[in-house]
Amino acid sequence: MGNIEISEEEFEEGKQRVLKANETLNRKPNSYMDLLARNWMQVKNADAIFAIGHLSKGIVNGGTGWAVQMAIDAGKPVYVFDQERNQWYKNINGVWSESDVPTLTPNFAGIGTRQLNDLGKEAIREVYRKTFEEQSNSQQTP
Repeated sequence: MGNIEISEEEFEEGKQRVLKANETLNRKPNSYMDLLARNWMQVKNADAIFAIGHLSKGIVNGGTGWAVQMAIDAGKPVYVFDQERNQWYKNINGVWSESDVPTLTPNFAGIGTRQLNDLGKEAIREVYRKTFEEQSNSQQTP
């Protein structure tokens, strides 16, 4: 579908969400505010967030961490595959715990690192495989 422009009102809403996320992340968002505020629209319109990256001390590293933190702040379910640990984690109501391979929700947002490695690629394949398997099984049940 390509890029979609956001309105000034949506930008301001996103900016406020970035500033809220920064209370936890303690980073310098101003240089990237245009991108980060736009990321809020992905989070806002998703029912869950699925991310690939690295989780360190309860925070996802890099740019992926912004969308993850905005989703946590919004009370959305968040799943993160940590490429360094080869492990899925989930954040429900602000608490991280190890997770089995999750299944995608009907309106998910998928985000992640630009340094995707083989473990991350396989994690993505596994999520889709499990999701389609469960959908197929539920359609076969009377």
